[in-house]
Amino acid sequence: MFDKMAQQRLAPLWLLVLFVAAWLAILLPANFWFGQSRIWLPWREGSYGLVWPALIVGLLCTFVVVGLVLVAIGRYRPSELGLELAKLPEAVAYTLVVWLLMQLIALGLVFSDADTPELAAELDDSRVGYLIGELLAQLAGNALCEEVLFRGFVFVQCAVRFAGWLPHRPTLSLMAAGLVSSAVFAVAHLPHRLGIGGGYANWAAMGMDQGWLVVWGCVYCWLYVRTGNLLFVVGVHALANARTMLVTAPEFATYLPLSQMLGVGLALVWDRLPGHNATQLR
Repeated sequence: MFDKMAQQRLAPLWLLVLFVAAWLAILLPANFWFGQSRIWLPWREGSYGLVWPALIVGLLCTFVVVGLVLVAIGRYRPSELGLELAKLPEAVAYTLVVWLLMQLIALGLVFSDADTPELAAELDDSRVGYLIGELLAQLAGNALCEEVLFRGFVFVQCAVRFAGWLPHRPTLSLMAAGLVSSAVFAVAHLPHRLGIGGGYANWAAMGMDQGWLVVWGCVYCWLYVRTGNLLFVVGVHALANARTMLVTAPEFATYLPLSQMLGVGLALVWDRLPGHNATQLR
């Protein structure tokens, strides 16, 4: 995977400027106007909860920043950005494995607490569409867009740059690229936190939030390097953001990053998993 990244071509400065400008042109209005305006509410209600603002913004960002700026203008192939349809079945299969393991762990935690499993409160008939819409908003919107932008493009661009500076230190160059791109990933969340999120209570809360975003960004970078399958990373990211639990687990379990932990576990044995082509790691 490192060799594949190292062969990627560096984006010229003008393309990077256009990339940032296009991204800000969508992100700032989305978080400081569109998300707060509630003009999207009739769309969500009219679709029985299937159309979320994150889906609309994510699709727009993918179309404009990825489709127009990087592919049409920058001449990058979708596969160079991690969008490889041949790897979609594998990504879907192992994302489902992660989800199933999440449910089993939740059941195990309930039984270990000597409690009786209860169906998650969100799964009443009137809310199922909203939960499906929330997951769809991540898989086809927010998580997909973020992974293509920050792992498929920014991380790879940083990796190529650091590989040029550290030609004989591939591991160090990847670590540096992961840290830098994850810091960009964290800062990119500030408009959302300050806009729709309503801001931070204090500087400590901001530092904690940004720190965790860097950590998760590094985890997603490692998953991409380890598996070579960005679409699987999208699945793990989506499960981390959306509510997909079928049973109500003990309260402490809500703080466990189950999807990321299980994603890392699968990635550690990725080349031994059924149906996996180990050559993509070379």
